Amino acid sequence: MSIGSEINPRTTTQFSLSPQVFVGTDRLYVSLWYSLICTLFISLHLIFIIAIRRLCGWNSKFSFTILLFISIFCIIGLVTILVASLTSLLYLDFRKYKILWQIFGSLAKPSYFTVVSLNVIMTFHRFVYTALPFTASNYLRKSLLKVILAGILLFFLSLVAVLNTEILGVFWVDVIMTWAVSNNHAADIYDLINHISNYGVGIINLVAYTCLFAILIRRKLLSFTRNHEIKMTLQVLCMVVSEFLLFLYWEFTTSKGFDAWEIVKGQTSDLFFYIITILPYLIFNGNVHKQIRATLTSRAARISASSTRENTQMRGRGVFLLRSATIGCTARPLTAVDLFTKSTQ
Repeated sequence: MSIGSEINPRTTTQFSLSPQVFVGTDRLYVSLWYSLICTLFISLHLIFIIAIRRLCGWNSKFSFTILLFISIFCIIGLVTILVASLTSLLYLDFRKYKILWQIFGSLAKPSYFTVVSLNVIMTFHRFVYTALPFTASNYLRKSLLKVILAGILLFFLSLVAVLNTEILGVFWVDVIMTWAVSNNHAADIYDLINHISNYGVGIINLVAYTCLFAILIRRKLLSFTRNHEIKMTLQVLCMVVSEFLLFLYWEFTTSKGFDAWEIVKGQTSDLFFYIITILPYLIFNGNVHKQIRATLTSRAARISASSTRENTQMRGRGVFLLRSATIGCTARPLTAVDLFTKSTQ
């Protein structure tokens, strides 16, 4: 995550006294920019979840299960930033609503660190199944994979709890439209964790996937001649290159300060991290495309079946009404005897 996006004033009471970087139309434009990106990315994640929900499972399918969890935590982070940026338009007093800004930070930051952890786990899972295709299931049993997911959830909840205490606080500061960390000894620990996660994003996947492709090429399982191999390579390449570029930007180009343009660039780069894992799947992955088409087809079939039932019911009602009208028209007319009988009753 961008180092410059966590600006660190001396105390939390000074956050509201930070330079008014974004006011008036500037804050409106930045808020709309963040909101537009968040809304678009949330929509893509929802489409992705609908597409892969039937591909999830254990053993070799565990990668899609991890991807499902990645999308869920990305949505948590994106929704939090969306709400925070829109709340900035209300110009609320920072000290009065300090707990609100801290809640935003306690949801956004743990979701980011959890996504990084899930990415590392997914890379490890793929590496094991590539290096040991016949025995990997013996080591990565279903029970172990469940423990890993439970550990990830516990990790997320623990971070949420810690960031809602006085030990360490990360706050959304509307005057600078980004995050700020309370200045105490724990802030150094947070900064260290942030650096480690950045290296995890940029280096681990780069090294792991390079070794993975080397194994496939050495075993002559990858020739780059078949269409699905090319798509798979492009999918991995786009993800790894994007993560490495973000790593370079976060670690070597961002700087702490109150420059408006640098703040917007840093926060935008953080938002793009939430989509770079699943976007290559939406573009290149054939299984995801099949699931999306199947979902659309089944939905269209349900709509068509519902329409057919309604038409059948309408035709049935029409026939019934027609028969009723016909019966009424063909009934014999009343005779003088009938009229007499009615009049005497």
